[in-house]
Amino acid sequence: MLNEDNLASELPRILIVDDSRMVRASLRKHLTGHYDLVEEADGEAAWTRLQQDASIRLMISDVSMPKLDGHGLLQRIRACDLPALRSLPIIIISGDEDDAAKQHAADLGANDFITKSTDQVELLARIKGNLSRIEAEKQLRTAQQTIEFAATTDPVTGLFTQNYVIRQGQKFMAYARRHDEPVAVLAIGLDRFDELTQRYPDVVCNKILQMFGKMLSAKLRGEDVVARCEDQYFAIALPNTSLNQAIIAAERVCQATAGAKITYRGDVIKLSCSIGLACSSQAVEHDFEGLLALASARLGMAQDQGGNWIEGQAIPENMPAPTASAVLEDSSMDVLDMPAQYNVEQALELIRDGRHTEVLVVLPALMKELLPLLELGSAYFQLDWSMDSLREQLGES
Repeated sequence: MLNEDNLASELPRILIVDDSRMVRASLRKHLTGHYDLVEEADGEAAWTRLQQDASIRLMISDVSMPKLDGHGLLQRIRACDLPALRSLPIIIISGDEDDAAKQHAADLGANDFITKSTDQVELLARIKGNLSRIEAEKQLRTAQQTIEFAATTDPVTGLFTQNYVIRQGQKFMAYARRHDEPVAVLAIGLDRFDELTQRYPDVVCNKILQMFGKMLSAKLRGEDVVARCEDQYFAIALPNTSLNQAIIAAERVCQATAGAKITYRGDVIKLSCSIGLACSSQAVEHDFEGLLALASARLGMAQDQGGNWIEGQAIPENMPAPTASAVLEDSSMDVLDMPAQYNVEQALELIRDGRHTEVLVVLPALMKELLPLLELGSAYFQLDWSMDSLREQLGES
């Protein structure tokens, strides 16, 4: 049934803020039937209402009010953390027609300025114009997001886009779950690239990004998907790839980047990169987008180490750390295929430095080497340790 209440609910809602009952009544007379109106008598009450009522489309506010004046309310709105509220159209109403007052309101973020003598026709036109502008901006943002999502190729590097790698990564994850295979992702950032953009022209920096993108593609398998996410940040989706294999791929990328030779007008431009990696065997509850977010967080940790760093072990507090069996299960490569450059002493040094990921790569081999020592220690100190489970995990007979 159509009545006055549900008819009003279909109209755009406007908040009127003025400590004068007469002004509020005048505005209500002009706008009733055109808009759904709510009112407050001071800035603090209006701020509370705005936080509680997300349906408000526009605000008309007086300047001189108790508790919080119109300028203070305007500043609070424009500084808030809620994007929708921060972009709310605001019309300042005042008896002062001075140009300086109008400019001050505009500087604080007001979209429009009217006086208390503004007639109904002009008032309705101002409100309609502001609401139309906001709707047009919203439609433009939606169109831009649609175009960006549909785009598959980065115009600078020729690599895939972030949206594309996420879509492909989700397919990798779906296939991996059906076939019990791991999926890994590398989040890569060129170190100190901001310094290069300040020192060299855009054409040079873009050329560096292009060369880096080609190098990434050359170092990976045909089934891997490489994308430029934004600026100097890249992502690689690696299907059927364990944590250890992802670490090895990351090491190849870091080594190739450090070995790249780039010169420009006599300058030798040295590059390095940092990499955050994540594997589905570490974060089984994640979809690919979550896996990429985890790798990106670890990239930030790697960059905090000063660059040219790989981070793949740190687990956020809200995510359970991998169990020993999960780590060993992820060590699916044959021991002979693992890097053999670390002995026990070097592994302990890496652990002290917090570089656990590098130790995980060779952990099964190290544990096999230490097994006789552990058995001897158990017998000597009468610890009664059972080595059967460890032998089984390590594949010992």
